[in-house]
Amino acid sequence: MKNTSWLSPFKAINHMERILAYGKGQVTYPVHVEIHPTTRCNHRCKRCAAVIPKIPGKKRLELAYRRNTDIPLGRLLEIIDELAHCGVRAITLCGGGEPLVYEGIEQVISRILDRKMALGLITNLNVELDQDLTRLLRRAVFIRVSLDAADEGTYLLLHRPQDGGDFHRVLDNIRALRCEGLDLGLNYLVQKENHHYIEKAAALAAELGVTYIRFTPAHTMEEGREYLPIWDEIASQFEKARRYDGDGLTVLGAVERFRNMVENRKDYSRCIYHEFHPILGADLNLYPCCVLNYFKGFEMANLLERPFAEAWNDPKRRSFSCRLDPRQCPPCWFDAQNRLMNYMVLEEKRHAEFL
Repeated sequence: MKNTSWLSPFKAINHMERILAYGKGQVTYPVHVEIHPTTRCNHRCKRCAAVIPKIPGKKRLELAYRRNTDIPLGRLLEIIDELAHCGVRAITLCGGGEPLVYEGIEQVISRILDRKMALGLITNLNVELDQDLTRLLRRAVFIRVSLDAADEGTYLLLHRPQDGGDFHRVLDNIRALRCEGLDLGLNYLVQKENHHYIEKAAALAAELGVTYIRFTPAHTMEEGREYLPIWDEIASQFEKARRYDGDGLTVLGAVERFRNMVENRKDYSRCIYHEFHPILGADLNLYPCCVLNYFKGFEMANLLERPFAEAWNDPKRRSFSCRLDPRQCPPCWFDAQNRLMNYMVLEEKRHAEFL
């Protein structure tokens, strides 16, 4: 039987001691931190998550549009050391911008691996890979490639690469990175321009020999309403795509994410998830999540001149986290995780014996 436990929203139970300590008001640190090394990118995607405003009435910080801001390399290497010292178990490099265009990316990856932290990478992979970088990337736990297309025409329409890179370079890089022990997957943001090609994308994933392909909705200001007229076709394409799900490939049609885009119902008042999985932006601000990053008013703390532990334990950061009401947030992918964590920290768990 195929082991898909890495998909489980219940992975929090592997860190129960840390979560229960948080519930008792003790000092705790994240398990997993996402880092945006840069806001620079070699693509200008049609629905770039770093540009589209996801919160009605709120504007992105100017930084998100400039796309020319890097975390200074020396400070980033220090932060990685600080995170390791605080017991952070994993770092995902993502954006923001495209992490692989960051100067010094090989040093960053090496430092993460040297500190015995698990490495994840979210990338468009439309870069030149030399042998040294390829060897380093093969030591990651997972790499997720933002592809969003099954053919070159759709890819160019949606990704709009700026440096002469193309669809076939990405496919060649995917083939070059395949190795034992690396979960190498594709992400496919379903949009009106590409929703007819979901089955074709699953067939491409099978041909490439990747571990998985994930179909998810794009964040837009329409809050999921744009999917209602085309939902029947999307659902039909999902059914056809599942034919390619087998021992080698997992096909993920994240139906619940589309549903959450429209319903957005939360039955909990505390976001605990971000306490264990925050974002470090390229502006050196800590943010609660990938939906709220780079929005003014959601900067939890800044790491420019303060060590991570000091910033994380600052009463202002802790106060912000207590005030953050997930019921006021845009649609969130982590509802199941938050429901579980909120139950885990309850002082009184009624009827716990009645399994």
